Amino acid sequence: MEMEMTDVHVSQQNTSCVLQRNKCRKHQGNCPNPWILNLQVHDFLHRLPGELQRTVITEAVVPQPKCIKHLFGHCYNPWECRAGAHTEESPTLFDSDMAPCTPSTCYTSRCQLIHSEGYRAFFQHNVFVFKSRHCTLRRPSFHTNSENVRGWFRSLDHMSKLERDYRATRLLDFIDAPECKGQGSLEFQIKISQFDEGSYDHDCVDQYRYTIRHLVFTLDSEERPVSSLAFRHTWAWALTVDWNTLPNLETLVLDLRGYSYRQLQDPELPQELYDEQLERGAKRMECLELKSLIIYGLCSGPEYWDKIQHRRAMETLFQPALGKWGKLELRDEEYLVDW
Repeated sequence: MEMEMTDVHVSQQNTSCVLQRNKCRKHQGNCPNPWILNLQVHDFLHRLPGELQRTVITEAVVPQPKCIKHLFGHCYNPWECRAGAHTEESPTLFDSDMAPCTPSTCYTSRCQLIHSEGYRAFFQHNVFVFKSRHCTLRRPSFHTNSENVRGWFRSLDHMSKLERDYRATRLLDFIDAPECKGQGSLEFQIKISQFDEGSYDHDCVDQYRYTIRHLVFTLDSEERPVSSLAFRHTWAWALTVDWNTLPNLETLVLDLRGYSYRQLQDPELPQELYDEQLERGAKRMECLELKSLIIYGLCSGPEYWDKIQHRRAMETLFQPALGKWGKLELRDEEYLVDW
C-alpha cells in the first residue's frame, strides 16, 4: 500500500503521544470520518474514560457494512433500503469492492491509542466480505463411470487453495491449507512484498483475527454464466474454514448457489459429490453458536424449489451451528437464471 507521511503538531497536553498522519491509498487523506483526525478531537479523546474512548474509535474506524442482498444482486430498492451500504468503492490491495479487511491507516497511524483500539474494534465489529475469484476450468466429458468422475472432482482440491480470496487466506485458517496459517497464500505474500510499505500490521492482525464476529462469503460470477459456479470445484470453499478458531462468530453468510445451479449443466454432476461436501462442512460448523446464519442457493431451481422435505433436510443439517436464539435463513430463487 502506498503511503505518504505528514507530521502533525503535538499538543502540549499530549507530549507523550506521537502524532503522525499516513494517507492510505484508498482515501488519500480524505477519510469518511475526518473529525477524528482533528487535533482538538484527538486531545479530547485522550481525556475520556476508557469505555468512551473505545466507543468513539469504533464509530470512526469501523465502516458501514454492506447490504447483504445488494452483494448478491437481490436488493431491488436500494433507495429505501436501510440494511447497509449500496455504494461501490474503488478496489485497492487490501480493500476490494466489498468490505475492507484491515482498518484504514488514515486512522490507525494517528496515534498508538487509535492504532491499538482501532484494530481491536475493527476485527470485532467489521463485516468481512470474501469473494472467491475462480477461473473457468475446462471440464472433461462425463461419459465415464462415477468413480472416474469422483476422482477428477477431488483432484481439483489444489486449485481450490490457489484461487481462494487471498485476503481470507491470511485472516482465516482453513483445515485443508495449514501451510497458509499465519502467513496467507502465495498470492497474498507476493502482493505484500510488491505493494505494501509497512501499513499492514501483522502483529495486530494475528492478535485480533480470531475475534471476528461477522463473515460473508460470496462466489464471483461476474462476466461468466452463473451456472458455471456449479462446476467450480470450490463452490463450497467457505465450508473448509476451521470454525474452531472463531469462537466469537455471530453472523455468517454462505454462498452455496453452486449446489442448485448444477441443475443447468448437461451432463449434470452426481448429486452425491455435492451432498458429501455439504454434509462434511455442516458437521464441522457444529462448534459454532451463531446468532444469524444465512445461506444462498440450497433450495433453488425446479429440483429443490418448494420441496418441503428437502428444505427441512437442509435446515436440520445446519441447525446445530446456531446458538440458543440463533436464526437460520435459506434464501433461494424459484428460477435459475443463467445470465
